[in-house]
Amino acid sequence: MKLIGKGSFTKCYLLPCGSRVQLISRDPVKEAMAWGWFPESDLFPKVDYIDLGVYEMDYLEPARSIKQALIPEHWSLYKELRDLFLNKNPGDKCKKPDDLYHLWYKAFEDQAETYAPGSFMFEAYQDIMMALDACANFGGDVVFEVSPRNVRIKDGKLILLDCFFIHSTLVEGKK
Repeated sequence: MKLIGKGSFTKCYLLPCGSRVQLISRDPVKEAMAWGWFPESDLFPKVDYIDLGVYEMDYLEPARSIKQALIPEHWSLYKELRDLFLNKNPGDKCKKPDDLYHLWYKAFEDQAETYAPGSFMFEAYQDIMMALDACANFGGDVVFEVSPRNVRIKDGKLILLDCFFIHSTLVEGKK
């Protein structure tokens, strides 16, 4: 298998078939995804449990231009999430990492409330809050980060790959 990516939590290998990847990971968020705790949503990849710390999913190639690749409503969502992360990040003012869950939940909830129930944007934020809830099973120190390197696009739709992580797991890995 060919190593095609490496992050703080995970090494990603392209499987010989070329359409799937294997993830060797210490990331509890990958566990939550593989256990089916994340909502069934086009916003998140389907991650399959293989063995402890080993997962598989479809290979999603990075887009050259996120703006050009996304359909308009997904581009709007990406821009809002990016702005929330870069300019209104509740974690920037957080004194205790265990408060991150509540701060991010409130930020997503506030965004959702600006849209009509049933609209794409409202539903997207509901799915993101459910994913945040799934991550919180591993601790209140859930971080949200969105950037071009941790999103993918499939059929014009935004996929949030590695946008959530657990702060304490990151710190443990750096020891």
